[in-house]
Amino acid sequence: LGAAKVSGKIGETSVGGLTACTAREKAELEYQGDRFDQVVEPFANYSVIRAKTTRDEGLKGLGVMLTHTARDLDDPVSQAVLDRRALTGGVDGWLNLDEDGVWALQGYLAGSHLTGSKEAIFDLQTSSRHYFQRPDADHVDLDSEATRLDGWQGRVAVNKQSGAWKLNSGLGYSSPGYDVNDLGFMYRTDMINYSLVGGYRWLEPNSLFRNRTAYLAAYRTWDTGGTPDGGGFGAWYFASFANYWSLDTYCFYNPETNDVRSTRGGPRMRTSANREINVSLCTDYRKSWVACADLFYGGTEVGNRTLDGGLSLEVKPASNLSLEVGPRYRWEKTDAQYHAIVEDPLMTTTYGSRYIFSDMNYRQVSLESRIDWTFTPKLTLQAYVQPLMAMGDYSRPKELARPGTRDFNVYGEDGDSWVVYRPDLDPANPWIVTPDAADPANYFTLPERDFNFKSMKVNMVLRWEYGPGSTFYFVWTQDRVNFDNPGSFDPSRDTRALLDAPGENIFMMKLTKYFSL
Repeated sequence: LGAAKVSGKIGETSVGGLTACTAREKAELEYQGDRFDQVVEPFANYSVIRAKTTRDEGLKGLGVMLTHTARDLDDPVSQAVLDRRALTGGVDGWLNLDEDGVWALQGYLAGSHLTGSKEAIFDLQTSSRHYFQRPDADHVDLDSEATRLDGWQGRVAVNKQSGAWKLNSGLGYSSPGYDVNDLGFMYRTDMINYSLVGGYRWLEPNSLFRNRTAYLAAYRTWDTGGTPDGGGFGAWYFASFANYWSLDTYCFYNPETNDVRSTRGGPRMRTSANREINVSLCTDYRKSWVACADLFYGGTEVGNRTLDGGLSLEVKPASNLSLEVGPRYRWEKTDAQYHAIVEDPLMTTTYGSRYIFSDMNYRQVSLESRIDWTFTPKLTLQAYVQPLMAMGDYSRPKELARPGTRDFNVYGEDGDSWVVYRPDLDPANPWIVTPDAADPANYFTLPERDFNFKSMKVNMVLRWEYGPGSTFYFVWTQDRVNFDNPGSFDPSRDTRALLDAPGENIFMMKLTKYFSL
């Protein structure tokens, strides 16, 4: 509906503020033959304030940031799914520990405060960012009566930031209730993380290299209850050759540890030790054509595999024109892809629920294309096209046998259970599982998880600077999506289906005018 922005400097302090109001939107829905209007986005205000100051020619600095989200929740549906107010704030800063700026201390501390209905806060507590409902996590409490959610996050790090030798050591903490997603992004909390990275840079060129860098690293994470849930160590190496080609590679090893998230709010399970390696090679970026190739391989001790590779070619037929194309292929095989949670009071070993996983075979093919065309310094065109096809095939459903392990009861293979796949009976729930062969009347169904996702994204931006500081933009975006043939992969067939899919086209124009007071 409207927005305002202010930015500038007050002495040595940079300041900025932004506030925007968005409209209340409704959609016409139909359910069992009845049509009705439903609010799908309430009237809301979003505001951000940021200030940062430096001292002693940049040797130290301090910043502060505040965000506020306020929603007018005047209907029951919005009240049940959205928080009403979200306030976050934090400070960040750095301090050089010596006059030469070799060593520096930096860090931040932030907090969040959310309020809303009991239903909305309950949904936040049980969302994938928090998982307060974990039955074996005694350091978090799921409160169905709560109308607020509070938390904090911080990190401190020491850096050796100049010279040939490099070092970084950092420690971070995120409390279970911290949440900034109303006006930010985060995917998980409840974490303590420590990392140590050290390396060396060869800055003097020789007959083979222009420069080189090598790093060693180790990290470890815990939830805030002290349960280890991640860790590993590895190495990076980067080299720029005398002919301006470049090589970038890394390898990591992650030992077996706990996994507190794969059960989607259930008990923790064990991960398998895994290793991964990535290699990337690029030709001389100064040439009229530049080629790059990269390959990633990951594998675990239980046979899971990931292979991801891509090529890219950039052609510059003229100084004002660049064309780039990049195909990519990814394949994954895993024995423990989340499938479903089935409540069963008799399953006391796993706290009254069955946490079900499946083998999954995943394939993905994509092609990214870009055009950057500068007609004049004031008139440019940028275009981006990405077709993508992804397929997932689920098989061999199984349940977690015991918390804290990677032991599974595979349905139909241990002689004590039965499983049949009957999409003809119920396409949406084709798996029929009898977990106890001695009690055939006690069975449940599992949903179909196979998928075949195809999409085409097109984005074009025409920019014309018609006056000093005054700009006109014309934007065209198109999206095409198709879901036919789940669990089956056929690039030729899927390409035809994608091209035949209806597209959603959006055209936008933006005009800015600069004037001086």
